Amino acid sequence: MDRVPVNMRNINTARRVRRLGKAITEQLPLVLTEDLLEYCDVNQDRLLKVIERTLGNFGKRLVVIKAAREFINAHYTEETLSLGQVAQGVGISSSNLSTLFKLATGRSLTRSIQEIRIAWAKKLLARNDGLPITDVAKKVGFGSYVQFTVTFKARVGESPLRYRNGKLRRGSSPRRIPLRHISPVGPSTV
Repeated sequence: MDRVPVNMRNINTARRVRRLGKAITEQLPLVLTEDLLEYCDVNQDRLLKVIERTLGNFGKRLVVIKAAREFINAHYTEETLSLGQVAQGVGISSSNLSTLFKLATGRSLTRSIQEIRIAWAKKLLARNDGLPITDVAKKVGFGSYVQFTVTFKARVGESPLRYRNGKLRRGSSPRRIPLRHISPVGPSTV
């Protein structure tokens, strides 16, 4: 009896495994499809109830997220605005609001508050009315100039002063825009 070299044995084993895998993957979808159809037929009423309950909860979730966004837009200037305050204002627990908000928007509520504040700060800096950056920080709800500058630079990629100066150099409109004409900018509405 001739001995097969080790490397040939490994090649033959690999071929057998590949053939077996191909046979399994060809048969698997048929088995899963048949089982799934049978399960759906047997549990049709239960599945319909789950779908109705899920869609009903989805509508309730949208109402909560919309209320949270409205609360944030009304209170973003308060430096103490937090997840707990928004949750209390909406009437839901902090953990539920955090989870729902993250699922609906793809970002945390705290990050959304920061984004709204930064968007407003960008508008104020672009107005070119000589408002000191420390006042811009306070108007948009940051507790300190340092916190504002660090957050602004992390989100925008440049310091507030550089952003303002860049807007002036790039020829941004030097006219003053009344603040009442600037609408809040936040995450897209759901």
